[in-house]
Amino acid sequence: MEYQAEKKFIIESLRLIVHRASREEFTPAWENPRRDWGWIAEQCEWHRILGLMALTMRPAESALLPAAFQKKMQTLLRYIHENQKLRMLQFMRVSQMFAKHHIPVIPLKGIPLCHLLYQRFPARQISDIDILIKPEDKERVKAMLAQEVFRPVGEVMMKNRWQTQISLEFAKKDPLDPSYEDQWGRSGYRRGQTELDIHWYPFYSVGEKRVHFSWEEMWLRAYAEPALGSTVYFLDPQDQYNFTLMHAAAFDPPFFSQYVDLALFLKSQPRSFQDEILKPWSQLPAAVQQIARSCHNFVRHIAEDITSADQTDEPMQKLIELCFASRRRHEKNAACKSVRKALLNPHAPLSIKDRFLWVLGYLVPDRKYYGHGNLFLCFLKHWVAWLKKVFFVPFRIARKLITILLSIR
Repeated sequence: MEYQAEKKFIIESLRLIVHRASREEFTPAWENPRRDWGWIAEQCEWHRILGLMALTMRPAESALLPAAFQKKMQTLLRYIHENQKLRMLQFMRVSQMFAKHHIPVIPLKGIPLCHLLYQRFPARQISDIDILIKPEDKERVKAMLAQEVFRPVGEVMMKNRWQTQISLEFAKKDPLDPSYEDQWGRSGYRRGQTELDIHWYPFYSVGEKRVHFSWEEMWLRAYAEPALGSTVYFLDPQDQYNFTLMHAAAFDPPFFSQYVDLALFLKSQPRSFQDEILKPWSQLPAAVQQIARSCHNFVRHIAEDITSADQTDEPMQKLIELCFASRRRHEKNAACKSVRKALLNPHAPLSIKDRFLWVLGYLVPDRKYYGHGNLFLCFLKHWVAWLKKVFFVPFRIARKLITILLSIR
């Protein structure tokens, strides 16, 4: 198999991050053959762990790494520091906005994990602000966000974006229509650099099954976190772990940083914590439970001693290989990169190369990139219908001409 020495280095680096961040002594079992440091840097940056590596490595350990690799770690670390400060500041402003309207919220993913796990090592990248609200507050929140000049992400996406138009044409869905939002129980909003993902009853796709937890029960177990706002609550530790686990299991492509989050959370809890972890998953389909167990075993593989982790778990090994393959899968369709870049800034001009790759992505969509296949099928239907029109037009014209000529006679 390819890059075995590099993969072992990255897995040992994950253990180093988790143990050192948990204030435990850990000596990584790094072998020292020649490694492809360019491949390692690309993987670690893609999986959002390069900054954490820079913080947890000791000077003597980082001195053994190539100078270019060290420089890349430090550069990324500075960016992540600024990113985390910005997102936390944005969240404080958003929490004040919700407090002013007396709406309780539970921050999900990045914000609570940074607050609970990354105080000592502030290098957890946050892409947007995820907030859980109660279903009955949904309309109030929509009105409040409109008042505060937050725009639905769907409005931005609909501006000259072929990808969205094609998918909506065949899915018969409007991103501004409530039925579109209710399918997954969440909706995105944006104002300037602040991106909000509002959840009221979120569903996730795990193993192609649409699943969710009992959010009513999670609200009952949530506890207040006044340090972040007068109406801010955090999920109960068990719920926090299981929600993060579900998000990791549903995420495509998967990131190692999600499993570092889970491993750090697991180590921050007492031993008895593990006894009830997967209990909420027992109500879900068997295939989903198997995925959850594989993800949890990988978390234990990182968090515990190497001898206590089950290395014979074949689904877990497949998960690890899937993580390593995720970057390659993502970049098979280079045009999607340009589309995402354009969606983040809809008014940014694209270069000639980007425009070419963008159009190519619509002409030749990649089934592996689109995952579940629905969007891929939309693209196929679109281009099949378009080709039919193109090829049948000459025949229609010829038939009409023949009809006219015959009628003249």
